[in-house]
Amino acid sequence: MERQQTIIHISDDFDMEKIADSGQCFRWEKTEPDTFRIIAGRSCLYMKALGEDIYALDCSRQAFEGFWQDYFDLKENYGRIRTGIDPAEDPFLFRAARAEKGIRILRQDPWEMLITFIISQNRNIPAIRRSVELLAEDDRFERQDLLCFSGSGSGGLSDRGRAEGLQAGLPGQVCEGGGRSCQ
Repeated sequence: MERQQTIIHISDDFDMEKIADSGQCFRWEKTEPDTFRIIAGRSCLYMKALGEDIYALDCSRQAFEGFWQDYFDLKENYGRIRTGIDPAEDPFLFRAARAEKGIRILRQDPWEMLITFIISQNRNIPAIRRSVELLAEDDRFERQDLLCFSGSGSGGLSDRGRAEGLQAGLPGQVCEGGGRSCQ
């Protein structure tokens, strides 16, 4: 079955390279010039910059409006926010917003954000990407197989979690009901 294509115009701040390298997402891969494969949760999108703020997405208009538009936070006007920063009041924020124009705050799956945050401790972005991809490629992997903490707060990790360099000992109970104990 051939995938549909949707053409969109993004006139607001949007730079795929800067977003991919921002450290907030680890499943964006540049597949060719101006094209990224973007995995978010269980969705996959190929997005190509065509120039002049025009992008081709390999999804239906319905999929774009139902998921990707919110994921990219396209309803928020980042340019307006940036121009509202007073350089006299906060020169550091003003310079940072100008230098990093194009980065958007992605609306990601909270579970994936938690796991990538935990993996990111004492690692760099390429190592985090590798760990996340290894976990995603393992069809035996389920959320409870990677990380499972007991209610006691002492915590424990599955063998897969330990293999990926995760550290035990985080407080609180992370496993949802029915998750295996890591004893």
